[in-house]
Amino acid sequence: MKFPLKDIVDLLDERLELNLAESTNKDLILEEIWDEPFSQGLKKLKLEYGTSKGNEELRKLISKKLNVEKKNIVITNGAAFANYLAMLCLCDIRDEIVMVQPNFPPTMDLIEGLGFKKKLLKLSFGEKYQLNEQELFKIITEKTKLILLVSPFNRTGTTLSLEQVERISIRLNNEYPNCRLLIDETYREATYGNNKVIPTFAGLKDNIITVSSLSKSHGTPGLRIGWLYSSDADFIEQVSTAKINVVISNSVLDEYVAIQVLKKESELFKARRIHAAKGLELTKKMD
Repeated sequence: MKFPLKDIVDLLDERLELNLAESTNKDLILEEIWDEPFSQGLKKLKLEYGTSKGNEELRKLISKKLNVEKKNIVITNGAAFANYLAMLCLCDIRDEIVMVQPNFPPTMDLIEGLGFKKKLLKLSFGEKYQLNEQELFKIITEKTKLILLVSPFNRTGTTLSLEQVERISIRLNNEYPNCRLLIDETYREATYGNNKVIPTFAGLKDNIITVSSLSKSHGTPGLRIGWLYSSDADFIEQVSTAKINVVISNSVLDEYVAIQVLKKESELFKARRIHAAKGLELTKKMD
């Protein structure tokens, strides 16, 4: 079986009244972003095929957030699909993909399901789940085509620093120029209260790919809107072509709602960060 059954996946089919293990922010209700212009636009929305790279206005809003060029962004069906497209476009059978463990189980299963070799770097509680760069490079070989890291890490909240990522990127470019570094930034904007959002790695180096989505920070996992960024124009073209062959395009309805979510982002974040801070305080009291 290419994709083994996992209990964690089965939990997605459950509709629980109280979910103490949920990893997304407070789920958004459409009423929170509803206004008259949105309503009128929705009435006139043509349910046609979308474009391979994704809605232009949506890409423009994301590029403004990341301070990068719109042409280097592809809208995907969540960050998970962005990871899939990156693997598909960069790796051949028996090529290696390195990732840290623990990690999102479906991503780990996807590597072997696609016929690639999975190599894991185990993070430990004793080292506060921090990435050890020397241990990372011990398992990289000439067959390694992709390194998949997460920041913030959704199990522990640990983050990678700009300096650390830059060191890894430079060393990869010198020693393994055919290997890319992919960083999943899905939780980057999920903060507590007035805590600052960490900088994006998008645009830092040419061999760095970043992916993210509106699922966690914005509380809209049901939209299935994510994106992939790379400064490599040829790679972006490969990704958009692969996307056409797999899903054709994103849902134009999902993209339309995502545009409104980003337009209302500041007020949505304010409410959700207050909510998250209250939850954190409750957790501390239980300690």
